Amino acid sequence: MRLKSLRSTMIIRIWGVSALLFVVAMVVDFAFTKGKVEDAIEENAVNLARFYSKKFDMLFAEAAVIARMSAVYLEETCKETETQERAVAVENFLKRTLENNSFVYGVGLAFEPYAFCEGIETFLPFLFHRDGGIVSIQMGDVEGYTHTDKDWYRKARELDRPVWSEPYRSDASPDQPDKADLLITYSYPLRHKEQFIGVAFVDISLDIISEKISAITLLESGYGFALSKSGALLSSLTPTKRFIEKNISELSPELAPYVKDIGNIEGYDYLFTRAPDPARREPSWIVLRPVRHGDFVVGSVGFVYPIDEVYARIYDLQKESAIVGILGLILLLIIVMAVSDTLTRPVCALVGGASRVAKGDLDYKLSDISSISEVAQLRDAFNKMSDDLKTYLHELQENVAARERVESELQIARHIQSSMLPRIFPPFPDRKEFNLHAVMEPAREVGGDFYDFFFITPEKLCLVIGDVSGKGIPAALFMVIAKALLRMEAMNDIPPEQILTRVNNHLCPDNPESMFVTVFCAVLDTATGTLQCANAGHNPPLTVRAGSTGAQVEAMDVSHNLVLGVMPDIDYKPDRCALGRGDIVVLYTDGITEAMDPDSNQFTEQRLKQVVTENHDTEMSVLVQKVQSAVEEFANGAEQSDDITMLALRYKG
Repeated sequence: MRLKSLRSTMIIRIWGVSALLFVVAMVVDFAFTKGKVEDAIEENAVNLARFYSKKFDMLFAEAAVIARMSAVYLEETCKETETQERAVAVENFLKRTLENNSFVYGVGLAFEPYAFCEGIETFLPFLFHRDGGIVSIQMGDVEGYTHTDKDWYRKARELDRPVWSEPYRSDASPDQPDKADLLITYSYPLRHKEQFIGVAFVDISLDIISEKISAITLLESGYGFALSKSGALLSSLTPTKRFIEKNISELSPELAPYVKDIGNIEGYDYLFTRAPDPARREPSWIVLRPVRHGDFVVGSVGFVYPIDEVYARIYDLQKESAIVGILGLILLLIIVMAVSDTLTRPVCALVGGASRVAKGDLDYKLSDISSISEVAQLRDAFNKMSDDLKTYLHELQENVAARERVESELQIARHIQSSMLPRIFPPFPDRKEFNLHAVMEPAREVGGDFYDFFFITPEKLCLVIGDVSGKGIPAALFMVIAKALLRMEAMNDIPPEQILTRVNNHLCPDNPESMFVTVFCAVLDTATGTLQCANAGHNPPLTVRAGSTGAQVEAMDVSHNLVLGVMPDIDYKPDRCALGRGDIVVLYTDGITEAMDPDSNQFTEQRLKQVVTENHDTEMSVLVQKVQSAVEEFANGAEQSDDITMLALRYKG
């Protein structure tokens, strides 16, 4: 198959595809532009209507929630308080509510005569926003004001359900009529013992809706408007024609039937019609959509698109797209032909260089192949890549060799450390007084755990287990020193607590890294079964008593002393335990109890006790192996986080 050059491929694909797409687009555009633009404008109008109606839906829904909360607060919080305290509590609650809901104009409670309490005939606290602050008025004290005659109160009482009022001017400030706001009110009936006692009401300023809707401009002279449920205009139609509070039937009789039936539109559907607009009486597209709160229709929003501007836009788009498209194709062909030659030359040079490097010529370097900054950067990156690749291969060889040496040395260190611990079991075949087995599995190549057992005298067997802080080579070195000191001091035939005291004094002076080791040291009198012991911050051993009904596994009651290597001249407390025939002592490190599964759950001492209980009547080697298997099964493949060490002894007497 004959391959095409990069330059010809670029020209054919870029310009050819662009020309083809343009031709197809022009054909489709001339055939369907009118319908597409109409659909787009209709969709835009619908989306805009959905956005604002949904926004106002949420506004009214939040107002309704506030009214319900006021009713619940009045019923649940204030029913047990005194009259004066109840009035103060109600007003404080309304104030907090208003402070936390800036979109609300005002909130209040209105009661039937003497319904709030027997001593107050008319109680009507009302709080509203004014000049950046909150004004509180007791409307029941305003002369000549009768709330029971107001539509927002009367309808809620008559219908016995929440209602939205028609728009009205606020009468909260009779001394400032110029500041009267256009409001709409949500009223929520209050009941006590099945009797109507008043309403909780929330006022929303329609100035907010008017500002938001009036700020919308569509095409050149289109606009938006908002209506109440009865068709009263809630926003300015244009900057020069406000008509606020006029009914739509006065301004556009053609739209009046649609507004009247707006509540019959299901869900979040909309109404699209062609009629004269209310402001200029010019043919227009008009989209209406209801604003709802639950099942109630609060009002509607509408958007006007002048038809002459819609079609003018379509014709202009057709002419502009044709001219721009043809000129663009000509210019694109010239540019593609000029640029393709410039771009393909350095790419070809890079391809040749990459081929040589791929064949192993790492000394090959690209010279100046282009004045383009990106190509020059690519050239420099290519040359650096070949240098880095050569350096990397050299360093890789050295690192592999060094790593192999380190791994070899760590393996040797592991064998040396392992050889320092007793590994032959049974360790004393001629001694029938006890059976003993131990194991140590480091988390890394080398570890900080250790165990030891040896005879101090023919009748005294010393048992030691320890756990050095940290892991790896530092812990292993510290472990070697601690183990050697423990054996050396124990051979002086002194009590375990003195062994720990002396070893601690040896470790403290020369310990710049502040390492420490937990140790449990015990001396068993093989003739009597007496176990003298001392603990330096280590896990208490487990004991299993023979002869009882069922195995009784429990932690040995030992003192919790300071670890070794932290502070000199520590007096370690002695402990004693008497072992009977068949009793078992299990020494272990926290690598067993703190072993974790993939979900970071720990093995715990409780699981260790369970395994020991289930296998207490087996040989010590089997018991140790069962514990190892249980820990491995629990970990379920999770990486071992700490050394695992265990020593188990059965006293036979």
